[in-house]
Amino acid sequence: MSPNAITSWASDATDLLIYMTGHGGDKTFRMGETEFLLATDLDSWLDELQCTLPGKVVIVFDGCQTGSFLPFLTPPSGKERILITSASEGEYAYFTSMGSLSFSYIFWSHIFNGMNVDDAFILAQNAVSYTYSHQTPQLDDNGNGIGNEDADGVLSKATIIGNGVMSSGEVPVIGDVSPDQTLNGEQ
Repeated sequence: MSPNAITSWASDATDLLIYMTGHGGDKTFRMGETEFLLATDLDSWLDELQCTLPGKVVIVFDGCQTGSFLPFLTPPSGKERILITSASEGEYAYFTSMGSLSFSYIFWSHIFNGMNVDDAFILAQNAVSYTYSHQTPQLDDNGNGIGNEDADGVLSKATIIGNGVMSSGEVPVIGDVSPDQTLNGEQ
């Protein structure tokens, strides 16, 4: 992967979303048959970009051992970065039932239905943890490189990817129920 994919192509963005899915390894991600992305390289490119990027970076990474990237992807001081991995360090990521039983499928389904990043993560994490006992999705949004801490979730709770689902007004509420009445001879 060329650093230009991040440092140049995204240089005029306000916020950046990176979604990677495929075969992960210990601090590596397979980009092609002989091409690997190292966690340290990705962090260097993101740090360079975030020197000028005014908004936040969100990374959703679904693959084996993706949690091994967390300690390396901490943001520069004063910058916001949400890191989501489908598995912890040393764990496999599962894609069964033609991918419909995977972290990504469940996470993105909730995102497309208008949920914030934290709620979509928690629902996908719960579904994956229930289905696969040896896969633990991770979220780090406080920038310390450690996933699933009590302090994580504040930034991702306030983040909606894309347009989300907006309501033009309040949902109607039934305030009172009148007793049965006769209207033109009918109830």
